Amino acid sequence: SWDSLMYHLFITATWLQNGRIAPVFGARPMNFYGYQPAGGSVWMWWWMAPSHSELYVNLTSFPQTLLLALAVGGVARELGARRHWPVAAFLSLLAPVILRFAATQYVDIFVGAGIAAAVFFILLWMREPRWGTAVLAGAGLGLASGAKVLGLAYALTLAPAALVVARGNWRRRTPQIAAALAVWALLGSPFYLQNLAKGAGLLGARCDDSVPGSAAIKVMPTIPRIHTVAALFPEMIEKGWLVDSFLGSTHPGSLELGLG
Repeated sequence: SWDSLMYHLFITATWLQNGRIAPVFGARPMNFYGYQPAGGSVWMWWWMAPSHSELYVNLTSFPQTLLLALAVGGVARELGARRHWPVAAFLSLLAPVILRFAATQYVDIFVGAGIAAAVFFILLWMREPRWGTAVLAGAGLGLASGAKVLGLAYALTLAPAALVVARGNWRRRTPQIAAALAVWALLGSPFYLQNLAKGAGLLGARCDDSVPGSAAIKVMPTIPRIHTVAALFPEMIEKGWLVDSFLGSTHPGSLELGLG
């Protein structure tokens, strides 16, 4: 569970030791991780605080796993699976990637549950505009955006798509959209605004400007960032890693992905 040890739990444990939720930075690459959205670490804090240890931390992903399954089932039901939507919910729990992440301190299930729940409430809102579904859709997008940059990418794709597909009664929909955006911003923006305040850029792309060896780092491309999926994509295509990931091949580069 590399990310857990590298920064998710490290950030949470530092908050516990210091008695406050505040930015956590360190030597590279921790300096970069310290600028990542930490909504998942906030969630883990609630599980570590009672015992002041990692005693319960392996349970942190189970509520989101349940939410993910319910949301997948709800989406299936809205798309027409009126009787068999529980099958979709159950099968989502059997996906190898979900089984592997359910007992780790990763934030991917957290993000996936937020996005899937947002999709469910967006579908309800598209059918009939209601304040509750609009606000809950915004909450799902906000929680996902505040836990991982990838969540923000999904949210920025989903929200415009919903507006394009939605039809009718815009006088009623417009204030609900504003409320959803407000909730999204409230839950999703704090860590990005913190990056701006620290001078690291919205996504933390300039976080290495002041660390040792920054002169060498500055000549590297900011986007795509070194060692990210975007930067490794050509190599992944060349070596067939994406196919391996889809099949669930168990060797480095594919262990945490796949359907096989």
